[in-house]
Amino acid sequence: MSIHCFSLAVTTAGTPQQLIESIGSQITMLGVTSAVGSATLRGFQIQLQACPTNTAAKNVYVGNRGMVVSTKAGCGFSLLTGTQPISLGQFGGAEDISDLWFDTDAGTNGTEKILVTVVS
Repeated sequence: MSIHCFSLAVTTAGTPQQLIESIGSQITMLGVTSAVGSATLRGFQIQLQACPTNTAAKNVYVGNRGMVVSTKAGCGFSLLTGTQPISLGQFGGAEDISDLWFDTDAGTNGTEKILVTVVS
């Protein structure tokens, strides 16, 4: 079992980003050669947290591909800056990371971040 930690920046608030695509070149750490289309990345446990240093965004949202932060359509949950991380799946759950997207309600140019820990 391995633990991998990532700090992912939101490029533009209101434009959802795919979690696995944002991990990008770091994906080889998890034993996957391609992040888009040809591989499925699974983690036994995934923890997500709004970065405590976020200043513009009140919330970091996690949801599906069609997520719209302004209406909350497709938003699975929101992570309030300064709160504890949430855990998706437990050991044996094999969560598919490619299904997760994230966005914020404010901030641009990489100022707001989500912290991601994957146990694989």
